[in-house]
Amino acid sequence: MERLNETAAALGLSRPPIWAVLESDEVNAMAIGGIRGVVVFHSAMLKQFPPAELLAVAGHELSHIRSRDSLPALVGGSWMSVVGRLSGFLSRAGERSTHWVIAIVSLLGLLLEICLVVVGWVAEAVLSKRSRLAEHVADMTGARVTSAGTMIAALSRLEAIKPARESGEPRWSPLWIAQRLHASHPPREARIAYLQRAAERGEVSA
Repeated sequence: MERLNETAAALGLSRPPIWAVLESDEVNAMAIGGIRGVVVFHSAMLKQFPPAELLAVAGHELSHIRSRDSLPALVGGSWMSVVGRLSGFLSRAGERSTHWVIAIVSLLGLLLEICLVVVGWVAEAVLSKRSRLAEHVADMTGARVTSAGTMIAALSRLEAIKPARESGEPRWSPLWIAQRLHASHPPREARIAYLQRAAERGEVSA
Protein backbone atom coordinates (compact mmCIF):
# COMPACT_ATOMS: atom_id res chain seq x y z
CA MET A 1 0.00 0.00 0.00
CA GLU A 2 2.81 2.40 0.86
CA ARG A 3 4.47 1.76 -2.50
CA LEU A 4 1.20 2.47 -4.27
CA ASN A 5 0.68 5.75 -2.41
CA GLU A 6 4.27 6.76 -3.20
CA THR A 7 3.57 6.08 -6.87
CA ALA A 8 0.43 8.23 -6.71
CA ALA A 9 2.42 11.09 -5.16
CA ALA A 10 5.16 10.74 -7.78
CA LEU A 11 2.53 11.10 -10.49
CA GLY A 12 1.35 14.39 -9.01
CA LEU A 13 -1.83 13.30 -7.26
CA SER A 14 -2.36 15.60 -4.28
CA ARG A 15 -4.33 12.92 -2.44
CA PRO A 16 -3.80 9.17 -2.73
CA PRO A 17 -6.77 7.27 -4.13
CA ILE A 18 -8.81 4.78 -2.19
CA TRP A 19 -7.46 1.30 -2.95
CA ALA A 20 -10.06 -1.46 -3.02
CA VAL A 21 -10.24 -5.16 -3.83
CA LEU A 22 -13.28 -6.74 -5.42
CA GLU A 23 -13.69 -10.48 -4.95
CA SER A 24 -14.10 -11.69 -8.50
CA ASP A 25 -12.88 -14.42 -10.82
CA GLU A 26 -12.57 -11.86 -13.61
CA VAL A 27 -9.07 -10.47 -14.17
CA ASN A 28 -9.52 -6.72 -14.23
CA ALA A 29 -8.78 -3.36 -12.60
CA MET A 30 -10.57 -0.04 -12.90
CA ALA A 31 -10.36 3.58 -11.81
CA ILE A 32 -13.31 5.75 -10.82
CA GLY A 33 -13.44 9.44 -9.96
CA GLY A 34 -11.21 12.46 -10.30
CA ILE A 35 -10.21 14.64 -7.35
CA ARG A 36 -9.82 11.61 -5.12
CA GLY A 37 -10.49 8.50 -7.09
CA VAL A 38 -10.94 4.86 -6.30
CA VAL A 39 -8.76 2.15 -7.83
CA VAL A 40 -10.34 -1.29 -7.74
CA PHE A 41 -8.35 -4.48 -8.31
CA HIS A 42 -10.20 -7.72 -8.88
CA SER A 43 -8.91 -10.45 -6.58
CA ALA A 44 -8.16 -12.73 -9.56
CA MET A 45 -5.69 -10.17 -10.92
CA LEU A 46 -3.92 -9.90 -7.57
CA LYS A 47 -3.50 -13.68 -7.56
CA GLN A 48 -2.29 -14.07 -11.14
CA PHE A 49 -0.10 -11.00 -11.76
CA PRO A 50 3.41 -10.55 -10.30
CA PRO A 51 4.07 -7.42 -8.16
CA ALA A 52 5.93 -5.51 -10.91
CA GLU A 53 3.05 -5.93 -13.37
CA LEU A 54 0.50 -4.98 -10.70
CA LEU A 55 2.47 -1.78 -10.14
CA ALA A 56 2.37 -1.08 -13.89
CA VAL A 57 -1.41 -1.63 -13.86
CA ALA A 58 -1.69 0.67 -10.83
CA GLY A 59 0.22 3.36 -12.75
CA HIS A 60 -2.18 2.89 -15.66
CA GLU A 61 -5.23 3.36 -13.42
CA LEU A 62 -3.68 6.32 -11.60
CA SER A 63 -3.27 8.02 -14.97
CA HIS A 64 -7.03 7.78 -15.50
CA ILE A 65 -7.62 9.43 -12.13
CA ARG A 66 -5.05 12.16 -12.74
CA SER A 67 -6.63 12.96 -16.13
CA ARG A 68 -10.18 12.55 -14.77
CA ASP A 69 -11.00 10.33 -17.72
CA SER A 70 -14.30 9.11 -16.29
CA LEU A 71 -15.85 12.60 -16.08
CA PRO A 72 -16.56 13.35 -19.80
CA ALA A 73 -18.59 10.16 -20.20
CA LEU A 74 -20.48 10.91 -16.98
CA VAL A 75 -21.29 14.49 -18.02
CA GLY A 76 -22.19 13.42 -21.56
CA GLY A 77 -24.48 10.68 -20.32
CA SER A 78 -26.23 13.09 -17.92
CA TRP A 79 -26.75 15.66 -20.69
CA MET A 80 -28.20 13.05 -23.05
CA SER A 81 -30.52 11.85 -20.32
CA VAL A 82 -31.83 15.39 -19.74
CA VAL A 83 -32.48 15.95 -23.46
CA GLY A 84 -34.15 12.55 -23.71
CA ARG A 85 -36.47 13.36 -20.83
CA LEU A 86 -37.30 16.73 -22.39
CA SER A 87 -38.18 15.20 -25.77
CA GLY A 88 -40.37 12.62 -24.02
CA PHE A 89 -42.09 15.36 -22.03
CA LEU A 90 -42.84 17.36 -25.19
CA SER A 91 -44.26 14.29 -26.91
CA ARG A 92 -46.54 13.54 -23.97
CA ALA A 93 -47.56 17.21 -23.68
CA GLY A 94 -48.49 17.24 -27.36
CA GLU A 95 -50.72 14.21 -26.86
CA ARG A 96 -52.61 16.05 -24.09
CA SER A 97 -52.94 19.33 -26.01
CA THR A 98 -55.67 20.33 -28.43
CA HIS A 99 -55.92 21.45 -32.10
CA TRP A 100 -52.77 22.91 -33.75
CA VAL A 101 -50.74 22.89 -30.53
CA ILE A 102 -50.64 19.07 -30.77
CA ALA A 103 -48.81 19.15 -34.07
CA ILE A 104 -46.28 21.80 -33.01
CA VAL A 105 -45.39 20.29 -29.64
CA SER A 106 -45.27 16.74 -30.98
CA LEU A 107 -43.09 17.89 -33.88
CA LEU A 108 -40.68 19.55 -31.44
CA GLY A 109 -40.48 16.35 -29.43
CA LEU A 110 -39.86 14.30 -32.59
CA LEU A 111 -37.15 16.69 -33.81
CA LEU A 112 -35.44 16.55 -30.43
CA GLU A 113 -35.51 12.75 -30.49
CA ILE A 114 -33.94 12.70 -33.97
CA CYS A 115 -31.28 15.19 -32.88
CA LEU A 116 -30.67 13.11 -29.77
CA VAL A 117 -29.97 10.00 -31.86
CA VAL A 118 -27.61 11.82 -34.26
CA VAL A 119 -25.79 13.84 -31.60
CA GLY A 120 -25.63 10.80 -29.35
CA TRP A 121 -23.99 8.71 -32.07
CA VAL A 122 -21.44 11.43 -32.84
CA ALA A 123 -20.80 12.16 -29.15
CA GLU A 124 -20.23 8.49 -28.41
CA ALA A 125 -17.73 8.25 -31.27
CA VAL A 126 -15.88 11.34 -30.00
CA LEU A 127 -15.83 10.09 -26.41
CA SER A 128 -14.67 6.66 -27.58
CA LYS A 129 -11.83 8.26 -29.55
CA ARG A 130 -10.84 10.21 -26.44
CA SER A 131 -11.05 7.04 -24.37
CA ARG A 132 -8.72 5.17 -26.75
CA LEU A 133 -6.17 8.00 -26.59
CA ALA A 134 -6.47 8.00 -22.79
CA GLU A 135 -5.65 4.27 -22.78
CA HIS A 136 -2.39 4.93 -24.63
CA VAL A 137 -1.52 7.73 -22.19
CA ALA A 138 -2.34 5.43 -19.26
CA ASP A 139 -0.20 2.65 -20.72
CA MET A 140 2.69 5.11 -21.05
CA THR A 141 2.24 6.10 -17.41
CA GLY A 142 2.33 2.46 -16.37
CA ALA A 143 5.52 2.06 -18.40
CA ARG A 144 7.10 5.12 -16.77
CA VAL A 145 6.25 3.79 -13.32
CA THR A 146 7.94 0.48 -14.18
CA SER A 147 9.15 -0.07 -17.76
CA ALA A 148 7.74 -0.62 -21.22
CA GLY A 149 8.61 -4.31 -20.96
CA THR A 150 6.68 -4.67 -17.70
CA MET A 151 3.61 -2.87 -19.03
CA ILE A 152 3.73 -4.97 -22.20
CA ALA A 153 4.07 -8.12 -20.08
CA ALA A 154 0.96 -7.10 -18.12
CA LEU A 155 -1.00 -6.51 -21.34
CA SER A 156 0.21 -9.79 -22.81
CA ARG A 157 -0.73 -11.67 -19.64
CA LEU A 158 -4.17 -10.09 -19.74
CA GLU A 159 -4.55 -11.11 -23.39
CA ALA A 160 -3.55 -14.70 -22.55
CA ILE A 161 -6.02 -14.87 -19.67
CA LYS A 162 -8.80 -12.84 -21.24
CA PRO A 163 -8.46 -12.79 -25.05
CA ALA A 164 -10.11 -9.91 -26.85
CA ARG A 165 -13.28 -11.05 -28.58
CA GLU A 166 -13.47 -10.65 -32.34
CA SER A 167 -16.64 -9.02 -33.63
CA GLY A 168 -17.01 -11.59 -36.42
CA GLU A 169 -17.87 -8.84 -38.90
CA PRO A 170 -16.06 -8.68 -42.27
CA ARG A 171 -13.07 -6.34 -42.09
CA TRP A 172 -13.91 -2.78 -43.20
CA SER A 173 -17.61 -3.50 -43.36
CA PRO A 174 -19.86 -0.64 -42.13
CA LEU A 175 -20.61 -2.51 -38.89
CA TRP A 176 -16.90 -3.33 -38.34
CA ILE A 177 -16.03 0.36 -38.79
CA ALA A 178 -18.83 1.41 -36.43
CA GLN A 179 -17.61 -1.04 -33.79
CA ARG A 180 -14.07 0.35 -34.10
CA LEU A 181 -15.34 3.93 -33.88
CA HIS A 182 -17.22 3.18 -30.68
CA ALA A 183 -14.62 0.93 -29.02
CA SER A 184 -13.46 2.36 -25.69
CA HIS A 185 -10.08 0.58 -25.81
CA PRO A 186 -7.63 0.14 -28.69
CA PRO A 187 -6.80 -3.45 -29.68
CA ARG A 188 -4.18 -4.85 -27.30
CA GLU A 189 -1.76 -5.49 -30.14
CA ALA A 190 -1.98 -1.77 -31.01
CA ARG A 191 -1.32 -0.83 -27.37
CA ILE A 192 1.72 -3.10 -27.25
CA ALA A 193 3.05 -1.72 -30.55
CA TYR A 194 2.59 1.84 -29.23
CA LEU A 195 4.69 1.04 -26.16
CA GLN A 196 7.36 -0.66 -28.24
CA ARG A 197 7.69 2.40 -30.46
CA ALA A 198 7.87 4.66 -27.41
CA ALA A 199 10.67 2.52 -25.97
CA GLU A 200 12.55 2.66 -29.28
CA ARG A 201 12.30 6.46 -29.24
CA GLY A 202 13.57 6.51 -25.66
CA GLU A 203 10.35 8.00 -24.23
CA VAL A 204 10.16 5.19 -21.66
CA SER A 205 12.70 2.69 -20.44
CA ALA A 206 12.65 -0.61 -22.25
